[in-house]
Amino acid sequence: MKKTVIDHITLSELNNRYLRESQNVRFDLMLNTTFVVVGLGASGPMIEQFARLGIKRFHLFDPDAVELKNAISQSYTVKDEGLEKAEVTKCKIEACEFEKGNPDIPPVTINTHRDFLSHSDAGIEKMVQFEHQNNREVAFIITTDYHPPNARANRVAIKWRVPVFWVSLYRMGMAGEIIFYVPGHGLPCYRCIAYTRYIYFDKARRVNHLKGDFSGAGKSAGLPMAATYVDAILGHLVIGYIHRGIDENQHGKTPGGYIVGFHVTGQVEFDDYMKFADKFSIELLKASFVIFILRIKGFFCCLFFDICFLG
Repeated sequence: MKKTVIDHITLSELNNRYLRESQNVRFDLMLNTTFVVVGLGASGPMIEQFARLGIKRFHLFDPDAVELKNAISQSYTVKDEGLEKAEVTKCKIEACEFEKGNPDIPPVTINTHRDFLSHSDAGIEKMVQFEHQNNREVAFIITTDYHPPNARANRVAIKWRVPVFWVSLYRMGMAGEIIFYVPGHGLPCYRCIAYTRYIYFDKARRVNHLKGDFSGAGKSAGLPMAATYVDAILGHLVIGYIHRGIDENQHGKTPGGYIVGFHVTGQVEFDDYMKFADKFSIELLKASFVIFILRIKGFFCCLFFDICFLG
């Protein structure tokens, strides 16, 4: 399936039908973007929202089946218990597909996979090259807490020059984090930013991981709304990337991409932020190209570092 080309009449109809959304996204760009999503936990609603906005091609990775506890914190239901997360998410995307049945718009294409780590380099390369050969954007969205998939995504980003967005929550929902890498802009890679995680994993978890013991996988324990909050910021950032350099689009216009600078909701002192960073030894907070969403004294604040790569 080659690049989707929408005629002017169809595009005009879409823009008029979805007037609010068409002021924020270009459907021709959305229809020509492929998402590779690793980890299908609490970020499910964000992925579904992208499908509603016109993303039609997905590769979904998750080795887990739905557990009863997921019905509280994720977008699964009791009826989904025992089913593979990737297959359930596929059904959810198909149910909310953009312009489903429109003969002028291609149908959604969803490929489900299990473990991202067991997928061969040749398979990843074939996936990326196929999309690029058909003039489609490819973006990796990594939502897992486990270090090895995050590290592999970094190698994928550098080797095949694709954008990767990592999103995660910290213990008890005390903070959220978004790290991103976009080729061609001199950005530090994930390993440069989060190098202490590599050191810790090698010392404390690597041996057990190689033996098949994955008990070192991170487990966030915050409220589901914390993930929704962080995903909302990530969603805007990804939209900004897709529309980068388009001056008439508020999310991708130059210079600066979607968000530049410092935004706070609620009252928070910078000293409190630094004390938090020191307490948890988060060296990456001083790095560029990290979005850190912090909860202090019941308020959320967002710290944005150098988000100037989209133009």
